[in-house]
Amino acid sequence: MSHSVVQKPAIIIRRNVTRVAVAAVTRRVTVAAPARSVTAHEQVARTVVTHRGPPGRNGVDGETTPVEIVSHETIVAGQAIRVRTTTGKGSPAQANAISTADVFGFATNSVDADNTIVVTRDRVTVEDWTDIAGTEFLTPGQLYFLSTSVAGGIQTTPPTTAGHVVCALGEAVSPTTLAVQVGIPILL
Repeated sequence: MSHSVVQKPAIIIRRNVTRVAVAAVTRRVTVAAPARSVTAHEQVARTVVTHRGPPGRNGVDGETTPVEIVSHETIVAGQAIRVRTTTGKGSPAQANAISTADVFGFATNSVDADNTIVVTRDRVTVEDWTDIAGTEFLTPGQLYFLSTSVAGGIQTTPPTTAGHVVCALGEAVSPTTLAVQVGIPILL
């Protein structure tokens, strides 16, 4: 048996903090000879962002705290954003593969690559949803899912094709506002 040291992601969660934290911890992995290659999952340092405000009336959590993340590419306000595991930067999420469907939240501003985007997990308001949803306005009461065809986009029907990912994103509460409730991505 040989021993190798692998960097494993660590999750840092602190309540009422508005910064992004990236950390890696060292753990010992025992592998039989010959040594296996380490999977990408074991090598990745995850960016973890902290979240909810203090409890409000009746013990309900407060609004989420928007988080600033550096963009990997051009981002449009209203796009569903994922955090890239290789760089910790924000990119548009898409439901065409499990690796791109892990939605962190929604961009509240538009920026070019390597600029700061503000990401929310509460409510996102966009005056014209055409580039993101395919229509100018959302349908109040309608559930929205991550799009399989538009990076960062949303759609009203869940994907049904094998290899795509179902990820519920929230419900429209007005023609311009989506109440964000990101679900767990499910690979079909």
